[in-house]
Amino acid sequence: MTGNYNKIGCCIDDSEAATAAAGLAHLVARATGGQLLLVHVAPTPEAWLGGTEGWSTASLDAEASIREQAGAFLADQAQRIDAEPVLLQGAHAGEAVCAWATDAGCDLLVAAPHSGRLRRATVGSFAGYVSVHAPCSVMLARGALPAGATLPG
Repeated sequence: MTGNYNKIGCCIDDSEAATAAAGLAHLVARATGGQLLLVHVAPTPEAWLGGTEGWSTASLDAEASIREQAGAFLADQAQRIDAEPVLLQGAHAGEAVCAWATDAGCDLLVAAPHSGRLRRATVGSFAGYVSVHAPCSVMLARGALPAGATLPG
């Protein structure tokens, strides 16, 4: 398979569904010769802590801690499948990813639609937002890798 997927962004978090999406994105990148970028959005402190009222040094420390933990997670995941890590930060993950995809010139975004009902009701569906607003094609990966597919490592 060769195609127009020169730059492939795969949106990940720490879920099993996202791990399967990363595996599928890796297979697409390998088949097309495209560059694979693993994208993770760390929440802003206001999203994580529930608003900006009463911000203090502790809030800034929380932001640094969130970014550090997210960066370590992302680096580990990217190393596992030989991808380039991209760490974003934003209160709305879908908006952050779509803005990045536009700036980066992505040809394909891969994501896993797996958020629960409560999260969808309160902040909306990440996969739904990305599928409507992305500047490129979007592949929603459901479930595990196809039978017989293997990943490095």
